[in-house]
Amino acid sequence: MRISIRSIAFASLAVCALFFSGCSGGSGKVAPAGGSSSIKAGTPAAYEHGVTFAAPEGWEAAGRQGKIIVKFDNPKLDGQSVFVRNPEAAEIKTLATEEDAKTAGLEGTFMQIGDYGWVVKTQRSRDPKTEDVFDNLNCTTVQFGKAFTVTIRGYKGQNEDAEGVMNAVLGAIQFTEATQESAEVKIDENTEFNLDF
Repeated sequence: MRISIRSIAFASLAVCALFFSGCSGGSGKVAPAGGSSSIKAGTPAAYEHGVTFAAPEGWEAAGRQGKIIVKFDNPKLDGQSVFVRNPEAAEIKTLATEEDAKTAGLEGTFMQIGDYGWVVKTQRSRDPKTEDVFDNLNCTTVQFGKAFTVTIRGYKGQNEDAEGVMNAVLGAIQFTEATQESAEVKIDENTEFNLDF
């Protein structure tokens, strides 16, 4: 039986599409496929920094923790969560094109999801305290001169349907320009959530 190089390449791409977190070697550029995921966004709520966010239906709020605006956990899969990091100053006002992404120094694949342009990339990380390894799908947009990153995280090899979660939450998220008063938040100092890995 003869197998062509084209068949092997196609099979490799198909496997990567199904298990994108493991194909990047930890920091690859991936454009997850849309697909017909059953994940739906729940009820949106307003948070700090002008973010209106809706987690996947049935996910449980974990509140505001340290360096993030809001975090939700998947009660059906230990270790899987979605969270929005505190915004950082950006080199551009709005991310709308691939050229904007280059100007802003954002690495990954540019995608239009919902009302906004996003740069999407996978990354593998390790928690230095527990040695747990995670697969992360990081999605960054720039609005009003600030870079916002939404991360879908799960234990290595267990970040199930991360692209479905991505499409649901990014399709529903909204940003408004935050005033100085609304941007000032009180962080719960008793809660630890390490994002530095």
